[in-house]
Amino acid sequence: MLSSSIPLPDFDNTIVEPRMKKPKRALFRTQSCNFSDKQNRVLPVISQTDAVPRITCDTMNDVLNGVYNSEFKQLFIIDCRFPYEYEGGHIKNAKNSNSPTDLFQQFFEETIRSSIIIFHCEFSQSRGPTMAGLFRDHDRNVNWNLYPFLYYPDVYILDGGYKEFYEKYPNHCDGGYMRMHTQEHVDNGNLQHYNTIFRNEIEKINEKKREVLLPPSKNTCPISPLANSRKRSSLIDSPIATKKRSL
Repeated sequence: MLSSSIPLPDFDNTIVEPRMKKPKRALFRTQSCNFSDKQNRVLPVISQTDAVPRITCDTMNDVLNGVYNSEFKQLFIIDCRFPYEYEGGHIKNAKNSNSPTDLFQQFFEETIRSSIIIFHCEFSQSRGPTMAGLFRDHDRNVNWNLYPFLYYPDVYILDGGYKEFYEKYPNHCDGGYMRMHTQEHVDNGNLQHYNTIFRNEIEKINEKKREVLLPPSKNTCPISPLANSRKRSSLIDSPIATKKRSL
């Protein structure tokens, strides 16, 4: 069972998006505001090939069991699979989202300090890393003049995705495991439908990123169009996404 003291929100293979470039400098921990080096991440990470570091399923299990409770105040698990996959089974209290725009609105209107955010999809090979990379990119864009400062330095990808985590730790999951390519959802058009929505969403974000690359005029400050959303979200208003009670 999950530790009651862990704050949680209420909340792949055919989709291939370009990998985000690896940040030039290491990230830092919110608590220490140390800008210098990778050791300041809250969670241990494995060999990094994405812009966002990866954690193992064992580390995720430790997080859910409260091993790192003293290191953060809020935990958000972002399940980037399609709705029918999520409904077939998911990590307890994970939020299903495959819209970067929604996440930008949810996390950047009012930032949530001392948070850990963990992204995953079925295998964490495409959708999860794409969403995590865009989230990190947006954080960089919003804080372009404060580099290397980030609102959310502790963003991670769950290596192996839901499939591996479910196989190792089903006790931390609600339901079972629904494959993206389950024949029923191939035949009824759900796969194509959600795939198209996801691709279109990613293309819109990439188009905005291309706008950012346009050179600013001499007397203006470059402001990312990605940072203009101001709609309040149910994710942040969740009664579960509250401060951790005193230990």
